[in-house]
Amino acid sequence: MKEFKRTFFVSAFFLIMISFIGLSVQAAEGDLIKESIQFDGMERTYEYYLPSNYDGSKPTELLFSFHGLGSDAEGQRSLTNFVNIAEKEGFIAVFPNATTLEAGEDSSITLPSLPGAETQWNDGRVDSYQNEQGIDDVGFVSELIDIFINNYNIDENRIYATGMSNGAMFSQRLAIELSDRLAAVASVTGGLPSEEFGLKIPKRPIPVIMIMGENDPIIPYHTAVPGTVMYWKHHNGTDDIAVRETLPKVDENDPTVIHKEIYGNGKIGSELILYRVEGGGHTWPGGPQYAPAEIIGLSSTQMNASEVIWEHFKNYSLKVEEPSTGLKKVELEVDGLKRTFDYYVPSSYQENKSVPLLLSFHGAGSSGAGQMYLSRFDEVAEREGFIAVFPDSSIMKDGEVLSPEDDSSFDPDSSIDKSWKIIHDRVDDVAFTDAILNYLEDNYNIDTNRVYATGMSSGALFSSHLAVMLPDRIAGIGLVTGQMTTDTASITAERPKTVVMVMGEDDPIYKARPAIFLSNEETIKYWLNTNRITTEPQVSYLPQIAENDPTKIRRTVYRGGKDNTEVIYYLVEGGGHTWPGGPQYLPPERIGLTSQHMNASEVIWGHLKERSLDEVTDPIVDDDDDDGDTGQVDDKDNGKGDEKDKSEDDEKGEDEDEGKRVNEGKVKFESKESDGKNLPKTATNMYTFVFIGALLTIMAVAIVIFRRKRAIE
Repeated sequence: MKEFKRTFFVSAFFLIMISFIGLSVQAAEGDLIKESIQFDGMERTYEYYLPSNYDGSKPTELLFSFHGLGSDAEGQRSLTNFVNIAEKEGFIAVFPNATTLEAGEDSSITLPSLPGAETQWNDGRVDSYQNEQGIDDVGFVSELIDIFINNYNIDENRIYATGMSNGAMFSQRLAIELSDRLAAVASVTGGLPSEEFGLKIPKRPIPVIMIMGENDPIIPYHTAVPGTVMYWKHHNGTDDIAVRETLPKVDENDPTVIHKEIYGNGKIGSELILYRVEGGGHTWPGGPQYAPAEIIGLSSTQMNASEVIWEHFKNYSLKVEEPSTGLKKVELEVDGLKRTFDYYVPSSYQENKSVPLLLSFHGAGSSGAGQMYLSRFDEVAEREGFIAVFPDSSIMKDGEVLSPEDDSSFDPDSSIDKSWKIIHDRVDDVAFTDAILNYLEDNYNIDTNRVYATGMSSGALFSSHLAVMLPDRIAGIGLVTGQMTTDTASITAERPKTVVMVMGEDDPIYKARPAIFLSNEETIKYWLNTNRITTEPQVSYLPQIAENDPTKIRRTVYRGGKDNTEVIYYLVEGGGHTWPGGPQYLPPERIGLTSQHMNASEVIWGHLKERSLDEVTDPIVDDDDDDGDTGQVDDKDNGKGDEKDKSEDDEKGEDEDEGKRVNEGKVKFESKESDGKNLPKTATNMYTFVFIGALLTIMAVAIVIFRRKRAIE
């Protein structure tokens, strides 16, 4: 099916290339100029239209229009007729050419044996030969922007990109990777290039326009639109529900109908606009029927896509007054290193009212922006009225600290180390966290008793470390697919903390963890001891609310800790190294399944939001399941689900069950496999024995004193 789709894709655009040979652009009074430059060791060509009214006296808008696979700059000019619009509106229209590459014998990419297949933009798809060969088309476009800025009076706040099919997908890539230079992007008959691009993070929210035919046989509507709409709704922070309208028909002989959907109120003026062409094909509405309808579908005459795109574009600018709320990015210098973080301020924020703050640390290989996308804590923050912070880890390669990368995409296979450091001679992430909190407390009204740390994987390990190292600043922690290191566990925590753990039973990363990482059970025991919790745990299962999701979520709650602290453990049976309720960011074969039976972010916030550093009360022992979540008690366990494991633990021996040893004055933990069910029944530990011993000593002393007094008498 994939090969058939690719063959059709190339066939259609071969027809585009053939159909435009010999066609000329409608006459205009300006200049059509063809140029070439040397870029990245290759000759790259482009042409552009300079309107007749350009005199350099005022800044001018710049529009890029990218052709589809197998086509070229001339074909895109003829298809879109942007030349005449540029002449009328006074902007410069640029039509670059993609590269043409012959696939080598050693290539893993197989191109269809059809003319034109070798000409395409590197839109980022892994099955693209241009991608395999590392063609830097994003860099090429950035270089062209610089050239036009140097040669003409360009309004740098009004540069736009649009494209057809392969050019549309490339435009979507530019919306992500050049969003700091482009004011808006429009794609016609194409969306995000691949699922992998769902993990990339745009540098800023950006207005996006999509025009797609419902009957597109080349890039089916249902494969391109839903994921792209979901992606931009989230990253632009738009309304979840669109304002819809059907455009009036202008050609009664044309059976197509245009439906418009506006997802408005995005961050810094961004929005997402979708034009759904009912009955339309793989075509440019208002453009020619460049190939038979049996091959590409119908070209709608109910709208002129080029005119519509420009009418939207001219309303967008990079220069938007930054609001006091919303998403922001900050750069700090900590110990001589450049450190960055994103944070989200809810629209309800008022300076006269203190708000909680939640830190969310990304996993290895990701970024603060990636963690925001994974957890969507910005959305929870908007609803609940707290500030959510997404720090970026240091970036290291071969032991050297690098400057923060521009590309914030997630690459688990990269040789670059983007992880949180527990103990390091060059990077002090605890000091970085301290600096973040100081910055936000200086600039916002933060409730300093309600600061929380959460994280994924490496970020979860670091959140555990922060709870120990910053006991007077962190009120509670949420750990997802990450536990605690032996270095952290060797330190005695000064204050009890409420801890929420969310772990996947089938997490392949957990099963292969090194010995320096504690198990789930060892991490729980550490916090039960710290919190002095000695109550029986409550065990229940959450309702399975998602269809076709085989996972089950088992919740174990330990209450009654010092200062009213708790330890809450969610074991996702059948779940992997994932954030429940978040995206399946890599295939299940690599990381396991993402459960949709709970939203980990909402659950973590629900537990942490009532925790406060100034909450020093007598421990509360409450057998009622009143923590706000709905769950069904497991009849087999009946709140005592761990007793059945006791005999198995006894067989292994008490020393093995404890899983720890003393070495050079530090407590060390042995790594062992666990199914996540051998949880501690209580926290009966050294504190209990110390208390009993002290009580017996007092009684013995009292008896001695009493006897001596009797003897004297």
